[in-house]
Amino acid sequence: MYNHLTIANNFNKYFLSIIDNIIDENIMNNENLTSETIDPLKYPHSTFTQPCMHIKLKHTTTKEIDEIIKLLKTNTWIW
Repeated sequence: MYNHLTIANNFNKYFLSIIDNIIDENIMNNENLTSETIDPLKYPHSTFTQPCMHIKLKHTTTKEIDEIIKLLKTNTWIW
């Protein structure tokens, strides 16, 4: 997986599937969904009232990203 577009699309598919699952669970639980309850920016806007400090990210290789994706698929996360 060395194509940047393929990597970005895989990340998008993964995270969008999580959102779809949350929305589906809310519908199954008969929760009243409005544009306000599914607005992805509602929480960050209400939580982060001050600007965050500057974050400087290092460059990442496609190999490193591929390894992270593989770890995400194989690890069980306990929240």
